[in-house]
Amino acid sequence: IFLHGGGYQFLAILHMVSVVFTLIYIPFGKFFHIVQRPAAVGMQLFKYTGRKDDEVFACRRCEEPIDTGPYVENLRGTMRDLRLDFDSWAEYCPRCKRVLRGSAYLSHVKKGFK
Repeated sequence: IFLHGGGYQFLAILHMVSVVFTLIYIPFGKFFHIVQRPAAVGMQLFKYTGRKDDEVFACRRCEEPIDTGPYVENLRGTMRDLRLDFDSWAEYCPRCKRVLRGSAYLSHVKKGFK
Protein backbone atom coordinates (compact mmCIF):
# COMPACT_ATOMS: atom_id res chain seq x y z
CA ILE A 1 0.00 0.00 0.00
CA PHE A 2 2.66 2.50 0.97
CA LEU A 3 5.46 1.17 -1.30
CA HIS A 4 3.32 1.26 -4.50
CA GLY A 5 5.06 -1.84 -5.93
CA GLY A 6 8.55 -0.77 -4.96
CA GLY A 7 10.74 -3.64 -3.76
CA TYR A 8 8.38 -6.26 -5.21
CA GLN A 9 11.17 -8.16 -6.94
CA PHE A 10 13.25 -8.32 -3.75
CA LEU A 11 10.28 -9.51 -1.69
CA ALA A 12 9.39 -12.13 -4.32
CA ILE A 13 12.94 -13.53 -4.30
CA LEU A 14 13.04 -13.42 -0.49
CA HIS A 15 9.79 -15.39 -0.40
CA MET A 16 11.11 -18.00 -2.85
CA VAL A 17 14.31 -18.46 -0.86
CA SER A 18 12.42 -18.81 2.42
CA VAL A 19 10.09 -21.42 0.88
CA VAL A 20 13.03 -23.44 -0.46
CA PHE A 21 14.85 -23.35 2.89
CA THR A 22 11.66 -24.40 4.66
CA LEU A 23 11.21 -27.37 2.31
CA ILE A 24 14.83 -28.39 2.82
CA TYR A 25 14.42 -28.13 6.61
CA ILE A 26 11.30 -30.33 6.83
CA PRO A 27 13.12 -33.72 6.82
CA PHE A 28 15.32 -32.53 9.70
CA GLY A 29 12.64 -30.78 11.74
CA LYS A 30 9.80 -31.83 13.97
CA PHE A 31 7.27 -31.59 11.12
CA PHE A 32 8.79 -34.62 9.36
CA HIS A 33 6.21 -36.78 11.15
CA ILE A 34 3.66 -35.38 8.70
CA VAL A 35 5.48 -37.28 5.95
CA GLN A 36 6.83 -40.15 8.03
CA ARG A 37 3.68 -41.23 9.86
CA PRO A 38 1.61 -42.24 6.78
CA ALA A 39 4.61 -44.22 5.52
CA ALA A 40 4.86 -46.04 8.86
CA VAL A 41 1.14 -46.84 8.79
CA GLY A 42 1.55 -48.17 5.26
CA MET A 43 4.37 -50.48 6.37
CA GLN A 44 2.29 -51.78 9.29
CA LEU A 45 -0.56 -52.49 6.87
CA PHE A 46 1.88 -54.30 4.56
CA LYS A 47 3.09 -56.44 7.46
CA TYR A 48 -0.46 -57.15 8.64
CA THR A 49 -1.65 -58.33 5.22
CA GLY A 50 1.43 -60.54 4.93
CA ARG A 51 0.76 -62.18 8.29
CA LYS A 52 -2.66 -63.30 7.17
CA ASP A 53 -0.92 -65.90 5.02
CA ASP A 54 0.97 -67.23 8.07
CA GLU A 55 4.18 -66.86 6.09
CA VAL A 56 6.63 -65.84 8.81
CA PHE A 57 10.31 -65.67 7.89
CA ALA A 58 12.72 -67.23 10.40
CA CYS A 59 16.27 -66.09 11.14
CA ARG A 60 18.89 -68.12 9.27
CA ARG A 61 21.04 -68.51 12.39
CA CYS A 62 18.75 -68.93 15.41
CA GLU A 63 15.44 -69.78 13.68
CA GLU A 64 13.55 -67.07 15.62
CA PRO A 65 10.75 -65.43 13.59
CA ILE A 66 11.85 -62.10 12.11
CA ASP A 67 8.95 -60.83 10.05
CA THR A 68 6.73 -61.83 7.18
CA GLY A 69 8.30 -63.40 4.11
CA PRO A 70 7.04 -60.74 1.68
CA TYR A 71 8.43 -57.98 3.92
CA VAL A 72 11.90 -59.55 4.05
CA GLU A 73 11.89 -60.16 0.29
CA ASN A 74 10.77 -56.57 -0.34
CA LEU A 75 13.59 -55.33 1.90
CA ARG A 76 16.13 -57.49 0.06
CA GLY A 77 14.84 -56.26 -3.31
CA THR A 78 15.11 -52.65 -2.20
CA MET A 79 18.66 -53.23 -0.98
CA ARG A 80 19.55 -54.82 -4.34
CA ASP A 81 17.99 -51.90 -6.21
CA LEU A 82 20.12 -49.51 -4.17
CA ARG A 83 23.17 -51.68 -4.99
CA LEU A 84 23.86 -52.47 -1.35
CA ASP A 85 25.95 -55.62 -1.24
CA PHE A 86 24.66 -56.91 2.09
CA ASP A 87 21.06 -57.80 1.24
CA SER A 88 21.52 -61.29 2.70
CA TRP A 89 21.77 -59.65 6.15
CA ALA A 90 18.01 -59.03 5.96
CA GLU A 91 17.56 -62.74 6.68
CA TYR A 92 19.08 -62.44 10.17
CA CYS A 93 17.53 -61.07 13.36
CA PRO A 94 19.21 -58.02 14.97
CA ARG A 95 20.84 -60.13 17.70
CA CYS A 96 22.40 -62.53 15.20
CA LYS A 97 23.59 -59.63 13.05
CA ARG A 98 25.46 -58.25 16.07
CA VAL A 99 26.98 -61.65 16.84
CA LEU A 100 28.08 -62.19 13.23
CA ARG A 101 29.58 -58.70 12.95
CA GLY A 102 31.41 -59.17 16.23
CA SER A 103 32.84 -62.54 15.23
CA ALA A 104 33.88 -61.16 11.82
CA TYR A 105 35.59 -58.26 13.56
CA LEU A 106 37.41 -60.56 15.97
CA SER A 107 38.60 -62.79 13.13
CA HIS A 108 40.32 -59.81 11.45
CA VAL A 109 41.69 -58.10 14.55
CA LYS A 110 44.18 -59.52 17.01
CA LYS A 111 42.55 -60.46 20.27
CA GLY A 112 43.73 -58.62 23.34
CA PHE A 113 45.97 -55.62 23.89
CA LYS A 114 49.76 -55.40 23.84
